[in-house]
Amino acid sequence: MSGWNFESTTFTSKTSKNPYHFTGLNGCLLSILVLFVSVFALVATGYSILLFVNGELFYPGFILFFCISFLFLLLSTISTYRKTKDRIKTYEIDIQKNRYTISETSAQEAALDLRECICYKIKKRTVSKQSDSSGSDLRIFWDLFFLKSDGAFYLLESFSSREELKQNLVRFRALLPLPVSDEESKEIPEASNSSPAQQTSDLPKLHSKYLKFTVTPSGTRVELIKHKTIKEKFTISLIMGIFYGAWGVAASFIKDADPIFLLFFVPFSILFLGIFTIALVFVITRSLELFANSSGLRIRYRTTLPILSSFLFLERFFPAHVVRHVRANLFPLDQSVLTVSLKENHKNPKGILSFLFNLQAFSLKDYVLPGDGELLGIWHLMPWLPDSPGLADLIAAESAIEEQLNLSEEKIRIESWRINS
Repeated sequence: MSGWNFESTTFTSKTSKNPYHFTGLNGCLLSILVLFVSVFALVATGYSILLFVNGELFYPGFILFFCISFLFLLLSTISTYRKTKDRIKTYEIDIQKNRYTISETSAQEAALDLRECICYKIKKRTVSKQSDSSGSDLRIFWDLFFLKSDGAFYLLESFSSREELKQNLVRFRALLPLPVSDEESKEIPEASNSSPAQQTSDLPKLHSKYLKFTVTPSGTRVELIKHKTIKEKFTISLIMGIFYGAWGVAASFIKDADPIFLLFFVPFSILFLGIFTIALVFVITRSLELFANSSGLRIRYRTTLPILSSFLFLERFFPAHVVRHVRANLFPLDQSVLTVSLKENHKNPKGILSFLFNLQAFSLKDYVLPGDGELLGIWHLMPWLPDSPGLADLIAAESAIEEQLNLSEEKIRIESWRINS
């Protein structure tokens, strides 16, 4: 059900509370989970002590380490989100001010100039939902966006039924009569009489305390600062310890194994567990370096671990003339993502590690527009985290990158679209 309150013909708003505040039924289920894990850890600790008494060290040590680590990770995650349990997000559409604003408690306000919106965009999204029976069910949502003239998506609402979407779309169009682009329709949306994309935005320039600029020979380095606390570094160490410890336990069982078994197990361990563990470590410790100047955009992925940084390394350079747009997006589930769109005629070798550019929790291919040759995910921010950047910081980063590139973005025109079924 939509949370928008259509108060007048020129203004509407809605508020959203932190879904991770763990109250009511969710709080009860979480308490049961914590109690179950605590009892399991207590029983496992008692069993480990018995093994210690009998002279064993490795197995009981790993069991004890695993239980304590898992309990710490669970309680740490709960503690992190409880710090923002009282936060509220407010979304407002003000026609008189030509603003769509998103504000959050203790965070900088983000705003979209409505004159830069070219249409409403409807996208169908399918997610898996665990069922009480076997397997999982699929759940369908219809996401309604403002589509900006540079191709950026700004979520308005997600609906669980198409009928609900249609009812609310009528209300939004009564407020702001933009054309509608529906991916399930083969029709090309009609352009409005006035072209919002030709208007000049008068929004104030945003500045971010999370952005850092450094002049280097490769260009101006634009860095989004996300400091890792001691607890986060300790969490990374625990996760690495669990994976390597589990591998060690599995390997300890093959001392007297049959040679044929070893013939299959050893390659499996190296190719699967080894690569998977390295990939996990890289995802946890990866960092992105972005350099921009008038000649182009250089993006470099690497890991902060010296041992892996020599081969888990990827750098791609894009000349300024092939960069189509830099987009700050607001996607479903309050996720903010900064993306870079490349022109269709761009030919650039991707390399083996090119997947590192799109390691978001969701696929970006659903947000590729006609004319986009490639869509790169740069920074992906999860919502409701304490002391972390948000959408306003990505908008500031977008402006800074465009300024360094001297980028003159082409305006998307829906008249030229060919929407496929």
